[in-house]
Amino acid sequence: MIGIDTNILVRLFAQDDPLQSQVATEFLESRLRHESGYVSLIVIVELAWVLTRVYAFDKAKLLEVLNNLLLSKDIEIEQPEVFAAALRGFQNTGAAFSDLLIACSARQAGCKETFTFDAGAAKKAGMSLLR
Repeated sequence: MIGIDTNILVRLFAQDDPLQSQVATEFLESRLRHESGYVSLIVIVELAWVLTRVYAFDKAKLLEVLNNLLLSKDIEIEQPEVFAAALRGFQNTGAAFSDLLIACSARQAGCKETFTFDAGAAKKAGMSLLR
């Protein structure tokens, strides 16, 4: 198994840099034929942030990217059940993906509540607002 960093996935999905995008695509196509790739939750959060903030991916496009990662037979996701729960929440609510991932990770760890100062995260991602 090989670890995959955020910038490689950004190049793959954004196709923004002709040279690096080609190198990333060829590398992944070649390597993933022989061994699986590992993507951590922090890479997924960074990927979602970069694709929405820097490349202006809308929610539908980001959902497509994230679903493709989750369903890939060649990619192993850290805590796939947490990722899948956050992805379902993102698809069905107006919450930010990162807030949902935080809340789902905390639930998976056995937390009864996740506190935040972010009113949007409290309302949309099921966290508790700290006042």
